Amino acid sequence: IVPAAMRCVVAACARQLQQNMPGMLEHGDIECVHQARVALRRLRSADKAFSAIRTNRDWQTLLQEAQWLAGRLGRLRDLQILIEVTLPPIAKAHQTTIDFAPLHTELNRRSENARVKLFAALRSKRCRALLLALEEPQALQGVDDKQRMTCRPSRAMLYRNAGAKWTDWWCAGKNSIRYSATRCANTL
Repeated sequence: IVPAAMRCVVAACARQLQQNMPGMLEHGDIECVHQARVALRRLRSADKAFSAIRTNRDWQTLLQEAQWLAGRLGRLRDLQILIEVTLPPIAKAHQTTIDFAPLHTELNRRSENARVKLFAALRSKRCRALLLALEEPQALQGVDDKQRMTCRPSRAMLYRNAGAKWTDWWCAGKNSIRYSATRCANTL
């Protein structure tokens, strides 16, 4: 029951991350960035909750990749909150004594830089490999069957197989990575 529960939690995290990808890519939506970050934080929480049953080295690699993406999301989200939520009331309270324009300009520059880096990360093979690994039932193979743990595809293989254009993954309203991955694999 516990391995099945872990699979359900990981699938829910993957689904939440996947559902927010279009909003982040098409609009840079602040709420989509937040929800994607929440999904990755939940994945880390699942790791802690199920630590007694997961010893798979590949699971640790998957968590490292999730941490990489969470870092990109976090940088942008933190700057967005600072610019849109934290700074305005402070600037309003001190508008007569402090010029916040240079700070606002610098924060906007940093936010745009973080946005560019996040978009590049979201379009990367590394991100696609992470999404595939989260969707692939074998990603948790070591949880159920420690003898077959070594059959998991390597990260290098996931990178090679995730080389399709990003638009192929999200075309025609198909937000299922598994469906897209199958289409992609058939065209390689």
